[in-house]
Amino acid sequence: MLVILDPGHGTKASGTWDPGATFENFVEADLTMIYAAHAAVRLASLGHRVEILGSGPYRERHARANYLARMVPGAHVAYVQCHCNAGGGTYGLVCHQDGSTLAYELAGYLAVRLGALPGITRPVVAAASERGGFPRARGCVAGIDADHIAGCVYEPGFVDTEAHGHLFGTVGLESIGIALAEGLHDWGGR
Repeated sequence: MLVILDPGHGTKASGTWDPGATFENFVEADLTMIYAAHAAVRLASLGHRVEILGSGPYRERHARANYLARMVPGAHVAYVQCHCNAGGGTYGLVCHQDGSTLAYELAGYLAVRLGALPGITRPVVAAASERGGFPRARGCVAGIDADHIAGCVYEPGFVDTEAHGHLFGTVGLESIGIALAEGLHDWGGR
């Protein structure tokens, strides 16, 4: 299986820096790089090929992901844009490409592992859609070729929620990465 991890925010068009959600000393763009790296190590140990993106406008990242997927015809390919949330919630969120059965299935596998993290009251699976889903997540997967790639947005917790504070420390970020990797591995072996 090919897994494309894309830590969200970071360097965008014309070199501008987008930190994403911030709270006290937490900066989303930094946190997502850390847990994506942990996920990549775990996935590689399970025998999966992993590519990490993470810079440039999302449309360019999506074009790169689509190119990588076309290089492995017939393989399971997952694209996960990694994020963290803010706004005081206690749940974990996985948004999937609207209308993609593969992405919906992947989101379910990711949510099972996400829901096992301490402090996550419930895993939420929703469409990255204007229609009854999470429209802000739509741009994170809008350019992914749904015929070849299962695309999801992974938001494992809230940086500004006391019950999730432990998730964004050294051990917690490793746990998030491993949960992400295990969910991807489960989906790839279905």
